[in-house]
Amino acid sequence: MKHFRFSYKPVVRLNVLDDPPRPMLVFPNQAISEGAIVTLKCVTTYTCSSDVVDLVWSSYMGQLNVTHNYQDKGVWSVESKQVFQISRKHDGMSVSCQAKYSSGVKSQVMKGKLTINYKPEILQRPQCKRNLSAIYCDCVAIANPPAIITWHSTNIIITETSGFFIRSSSNNSKTVSWLEGAVMPPEGLWCTASNIEGSVSQNLPLYEKPQILRDSHCKKKLSAIYCECAAIANPPANITWSSSGTIVTETSEFSIHSSSNGSKTVSSLDGAVLQPGDLWCTASNIEGSIHQKLTIHVDWTELALIGGGILAFLILFIIGAVVMIIKVRSKKNEILEPNGYLMTDQKCSNTVSTKDRMMSHANRNAKDISGTISYMNSENIYANSEDQNENNSSKEDIYVNMENEKGEEGKKNNKENEEEDGVYIYY
Repeated sequence: MKHFRFSYKPVVRLNVLDDPPRPMLVFPNQAISEGAIVTLKCVTTYTCSSDVVDLVWSSYMGQLNVTHNYQDKGVWSVESKQVFQISRKHDGMSVSCQAKYSSGVKSQVMKGKLTINYKPEILQRPQCKRNLSAIYCDCVAIANPPAIITWHSTNIIITETSGFFIRSSSNNSKTVSWLEGAVMPPEGLWCTASNIEGSVSQNLPLYEKPQILRDSHCKKKLSAIYCECAAIANPPANITWSSSGTIVTETSEFSIHSSSNGSKTVSSLDGAVLQPGDLWCTASNIEGSIHQKLTIHVDWTELALIGGGILAFLILFIIGAVVMIIKVRSKKNEILEPNGYLMTDQKCSNTVSTKDRMMSHANRNAKDISGTISYMNSENIYANSEDQNENNSSKEDIYVNMENEKGEEGKKNNKENEEEDGVYIYY
């Protein structure tokens, strides 16, 4: 101290330090349960009030409070305090505190590590996978203290003696357990992780790579096709269509519809006939994908029904036409071929009485066919043609009762003819 003269009485000894004192870190010296309120303190001293001291934390986790106090004999103290609620994210965290002076001097760094106890947490969703004839399951959990993982189905603990192989390993707070068996328990499979803080359980689904079912098919109907692709998987599969390496999408020509029910997914494609090439159905999920070529089959049933309908229509049409022809011919035969004989009009037309002609006029339909006249009444028609007379003259004779015949017998016959309704020709 230049230009300064002093004396002490009694004698005082001064201790000059090269480095400032190290701060004191007040830290929990044992594991703390999750959810507890924790206070961290950092304290140091200084002897020069004009040289401001600042306590710096490596991490600020809660409310910060700083106080200065005069202790004794020219010594002051400074305290920095953090108060916060502890959680599992603080487990294993390193915390440090350092004193920094306004002159630029820094103290040593004081460090501490937090230890937090918390109940297990199962990481990601545990799962089981099928590989050929066996299933493989895994379960991963974090906890402090490390968790113990057990397997069970409903209320039954699964052990290696029950037909399964189980192994586990731990690394700090992380524990992994594997299970391998022949079949998935029908009641389902559960993974349970436990420690002193609590336990947690998780159901394990059986994750499977998609499998395309055999009932997937395609069929051609007239100028369109209908295809259906069904697959089972867990998680449910996403089904897509492709042809000749090109993805088939829903357009104005194609309609694609998909639906899922549990692990089964069904996709249908309906539309115009595709260009020449193979049609593929692809089912995929996070476990993998599978492709299936679908052959387009002709729907002969539909074509047969349509052809059968056309054939039936043609048969009915032909039958109807034949029936109409038969009816027309029958009607014509009734007119052209009556039940009797034709008689020429050589003499008969001149010998029939006026009365007979008037009486039979209403019941008679006469038509000149090749020079002949047929006479009809309400009963039978009797006539004889010239040709028949010539051909049948040897078999029987035709006798005609005429008005110009003489004798009583002729008159008697004429009288009878007048009384009867019609003209009778005797033979």
